[in-house]
Amino acid sequence: MAKHPAPAHDAPENPKLDPEPGSNTIKDPDDWTTGDEKMTGAQASYLKTLSEEAGEAFDPGLSKADASKRIDELQSRTGRGR
Repeated sequence: MAKHPAPAHDAPENPKLDPEPGSNTIKDPDDWTTGDEKMTGAQASYLKTLSEEAGEAFDPGLSKADASKRIDELQSRTGRGR
């Protein structure tokens, strides 16, 4: 029977046990390496829905980063995403 090595006490903590599991995934859209690319289909679809609900114009030419910022803005206006 194979023995499993004892865990090292100085090993990095398990990210699955982090009380804020999304804390390492939060990044400012201005810092995204792909932020200048065209927004994704999912972003466009959700942004279109939010724009309609908020009575705002939908801009299909936004970048990924700008779409993310606009989604955040419209979510706060419409009460979605809370």
